[in-house]
Amino acid sequence: MADVDPIDDARTALALIDALASDPPVHETMAILLDREHRGSTIVNFDGTVDHDAVLWVADRVTEMAHRVDDIGAVIIASFRPGGSDELDDVERWLTIDEQLGIVGIELVEWFVIGSAVSCPRSLLGDASRWAA
Repeated sequence: MADVDPIDDARTALALIDALASDPPVHETMAILLDREHRGSTIVNFDGTVDHDAVLWVADRVTEMAHRVDDIGAVIIASFRPGGSDELDDVERWLTIDEQLGIVGIELVEWFVIGSAVSCPRSLLGDASRWAA
């Protein structure tokens, strides 16, 4: 529930993402905005994100929102690539959006790439999990 229960593990986040995803799957990217206690406050969905670099644009929008919405402390991003998968360039994208969000004080908890399987560029890079639980 928004502003009540924290989203503190990947399983909870993926259940929420799955419930909100288009059916059938389409190219879209979701940003789940969290407060400082990792409670969900806002979910923004960007459709038509076919270009894999679209996640950079989504991170731009999230940083802009940080100037207008109080208490955005963290974000979970999910990019849907129907029939696709992760790619090596996702590691560079992770580093870019992590740095970009960090500049405005937003923690990038996770970026899920959802296609034929679910992957996390953070883990491809070997970075430690940022989940509280």
